[in-house]
Amino acid sequence: MLGGSIKVPTIEGKEVEVTIPKGTQFGAVLKMQGCGMPKLGKKGFGDLLINVQIDVPKKPTARQKELLEQLAEETGGKKSFFEKLFEK
Repeated sequence: MLGGSIKVPTIEGKEVEVTIPKGTQFGAVLKMQGCGMPKLGKKGFGDLLINVQIDVPKKPTARQKELLEQLAEETGGKKSFFEKLFEK
């Protein structure tokens, strides 16, 4: 939701820094040009595809729940993904 950057290992064993744009959704695929497999019979490398996965706490703290409830209020009272996830 807020975006950021992470380091992702490549096939060659190097790490590249990937910027995740604000608003990126779970399951989105980001492409890093030239960081994938070597091209067969050609010079250069293919693209590295990065599947975005979001780690959601299984047992949110009271503070986390409070913040999620505030977020729901700010977004018009609609149930957010996180609220649906933590419903009892």
